[in-house]
Amino acid sequence: MKKSIIRGIEKFKNQKVLVIGEAMLDKFLVGRSSRLNREAPVPIVDLESQNLSPGGASNAAVNVVDLGGSVNFISVMGDDQEGKDLRKALGERGVNTGSVVIDKTRRTLTKQRVMSGNHMLVRFDQGDTHALDEQTEEKVARLLKELYPKSDAVIVSDYGYGVITSRIIKVLKKLQQEHKKVLVVDSKYLDRYKEMSPPVVKPNYKEAVNLLGITKPAEAGYRIEQIKGYRDKIFELTGAQVAAVTVDIEGSIIFERGGNTYRTHTKPVENSKAVGAGDTYTSAFALSLGAGLNVASAGEIAAASATIVAQKDGTATCTQKELQFFFSVDNKHIKNEVSLSLLIDRYKELGKKIVFTNGCFDILHSGHVKYLKQAKELGDVLVIGLNSDSSIKRLKGADRPVNSVSDRLQVLSALSSVDHIVVFDDDTPINLIKKIKPDMFVKGGDYTKDTLPEVPAIEDMGGEVKIIPLVPGRSTTKILERFEKVESLNGLQ
Repeated sequence: MKKSIIRGIEKFKNQKVLVIGEAMLDKFLVGRSSRLNREAPVPIVDLESQNLSPGGASNAAVNVVDLGGSVNFISVMGDDQEGKDLRKALGERGVNTGSVVIDKTRRTLTKQRVMSGNHMLVRFDQGDTHALDEQTEEKVARLLKELYPKSDAVIVSDYGYGVITSRIIKVLKKLQQEHKKVLVVDSKYLDRYKEMSPPVVKPNYKEAVNLLGITKPAEAGYRIEQIKGYRDKIFELTGAQVAAVTVDIEGSIIFERGGNTYRTHTKPVENSKAVGAGDTYTSAFALSLGAGLNVASAGEIAAASATIVAQKDGTATCTQKELQFFFSVDNKHIKNEVSLSLLIDRYKELGKKIVFTNGCFDILHSGHVKYLKQAKELGDVLVIGLNSDSSIKRLKGADRPVNSVSDRLQVLSALSSVDHIVVFDDDTPINLIKKIKPDMFVKGGDYTKDTLPEVPAIEDMGGEVKIIPLVPGRSTTKILERFEKVESLNGLQ
């Protein structure tokens, strides 16, 4: 499945996506607060930076571009400074604003957040949210009729702020009946779309709760299980063929009418500054379906893209490279040089500090676990060079290893401190070190720099060598000696 997903992501670059909905400008005013105002019990924030990003439907459009697709974006903005800033931000991110309607009577939607470190102190919202006037609505309808037939996929990003009027929904319905596109509707008010029977709807948990009239939302950790019981009701209320419900850190649950139910998982991330993961999910889901992937694969890709974005600050996006990287490295065991090269190059592009260690790890014990945890804490990524079975026999004797390389791989892969494992067959990992070029080489306290043949290679590449003290009384040799003593005593009896 992973290979087909990576091939599918490659096809994103051929997809033409139409996004329609409310464009927003996201402003982040970031600073530090260490004192309270004497005028009122509120924090004083010393501003350090300001970040302007496309939000709302415009974030969905930017995500399409960053994921490798091309986009036409239909929205309405004011002729105010916020609108100019937003159009500039979109242009800088590769989104053509030629199909954005400028309404001089309308104020651009803007969300301004004041941050103290990682904590949001307040958010100011401004902009008009009433329905479009007839003249502006007509311009939007004309653009829809022109661009819809030229698209491979269509995203409706409806925040309920006036751009998607009842008339625009009727236009969408007629165009979909005529052209049968991949259509994903992401709306706070999905029941408005029932009559057009959208192929895909994507509510988040809160939107699903409101749609279904649930009076007692479930606690975190039990929400997907709660939504699972409303499968038929969701189809009844939306008229959709596929419903993907996103539930924050629980992942998502995807229903196919008359078909399967799929569950995707995400990595829990504590990040109060992350915004827009839902837009990213919608864009990746639409691109995946447009590329011909099935619903299950589209769900996995969308969930992965949202996970990537949740680890970033501000209104963020996921790139095609990041997504390909995600699916290339989900297996800790790196099996060939090409994968290793791509992996290391990407980590270096991202500015990650790579820590390398090596060993037999024949019988994993508490000393190993503590050692690897300490090694991981010295950087961002821990790569282990694992001696092959034949390498260990040459180093330790014909009766070693006790555990085969496949067993040792499985046990090491279960440790959260270990990011990647590469098996090598040489007596030393020098050739492997030259390929990885780690920032730090780590070994246990039973070695010294003078006795390690790898040190010159590391230092020639500008790397650092670190010796970590061993846990007293913990070693594979001592474990085997105790085992042999017990076996000997059993033999005497």
